Amino acid sequence: MFTVQEGPARVLENHTDFLNAMVLSIADTLRHNLGPAHSETVIAQVAHLVGDMFNDHFQLKHKTTRLSVEQVANALIELKQGIEDGYHIVEVSDERIVLLNDKCPFGQGALGRPELCKMTSGVFGRIASENLGYARVDVRSAITRGDRKCSVVIDLVPEPVGADGRMIDDHAVEPIEFYGNAV
Repeated sequence: MFTVQEGPARVLENHTDFLNAMVLSIADTLRHNLGPAHSETVIAQVAHLVGDMFNDHFQLKHKTTRLSVEQVANALIELKQGIEDGYHIVEVSDERIVLLNDKCPFGQGALGRPELCKMTSGVFGRIASENLGYARVDVRSAITRGDRKCSVVIDLVPEPVGADGRMIDDHAVEPIEFYGNAV
């Protein structure tokens, strides 16, 4: 019999607990029914839609159709603070945005559910690429994988291609590339 959550039942004390339980249960159900790869694909598709909504919000807020790199970095932090993440900016340049997080919005329940990182990488990539033309999101460390912090690097310039035509990188998890409509 498939169970969504092992261990003692959690008491849902508030709106956030309810939403976290729902998202974690959906992630588990997707993984169980579709497998990890397809689960990540579905979450990435949802992230694409959510990223568009957040992007529209921040462009409207700043009264522009294209956010600057600084506005993108600050928007990413603002949206994460809104869901009680612990993200902060480490670096912002025309080449990359580096963010660090010490608090997953899904709490300890996210441990062992790395597919949830596709939501973060998808939303970040969508907003960055739509405003800056390109984004390659690399989750270098993740609380969901048992790391103490999440480290996210958003490259804004494509990496050089090697002689064999593949991107040159040494990342533990396959980064995701996004191409936006920004000119």
